Amino acid sequence: MATGFQYQSTAFCTLTLAFALFAGLSAASAQEAGDKDEPARRMGIIIGGNFEGAEVTRTPAGSQKTLLIASYEWDYGVRYFTEKTWTERGLDWSKFLPAAQKVADDILETIEPEFARDSRGIIEYVILHSEDPFLSSVLISPKLTEKFGESLGDRIQAVVVDRQMIYLFPATGGKLQEFGRSLVDAFQQAKLPVSLEVFLINESGARVVGELGQGDE
Repeated sequence: MATGFQYQSTAFCTLTLAFALFAGLSAASAQEAGDKDEPARRMGIIIGGNFEGAEVTRTPAGSQKTLLIASYEWDYGVRYFTEKTWTERGLDWSKFLPAAQKVADDILETIEPEFARDSRGIIEYVILHSEDPFLSSVLISPKLTEKFGESLGDRIQAVVVDRQMIYLFPATGGKLQEFGRSLVDAFQQAKLPVSLEVFLINESGARVVGELGQGDE
């Protein structure tokens, strides 16, 4: 946006107007060039509760309370696809899933996991925390077991208590049961709660195998 200077003579006013028009064209050109350099907006999966009323979803194998919700970025964060926008973009799950998996893979490459260890230094569980709206989609990435196989084994249990908080446990050894009460508390205090369903993740993918109870047991 050109501000120009204020002059009294007609000649200077004419020059000021000319410079203002030139500056305005330059700013528009710069904006157009900048738009081309903007990173592409992502499409991805958000794992959410089935109470959210999303329109374009898939149900994970074995799940009763959790959905894979097709979502996309826009100016103010992320939105769920409606059936209308999904159709207008000519999308189906065969086109959408590879893009969503790429987003999940990229998150796994950059995220800094938090390792919880016992008094002997043995890893008990891993926490994945991020403000990335597509964090929960890492459960669909085959790179999850690659990244944490050495620390948790090739069979991993996961609980998505919050869209921005995932707990990963080794599927053997009963570690998840030891921390069940703490996970329930975390879920009840979550800002964006998902569910207490337990995912089992291995080389075959992710499926729900149970649910943590919210009662005394």
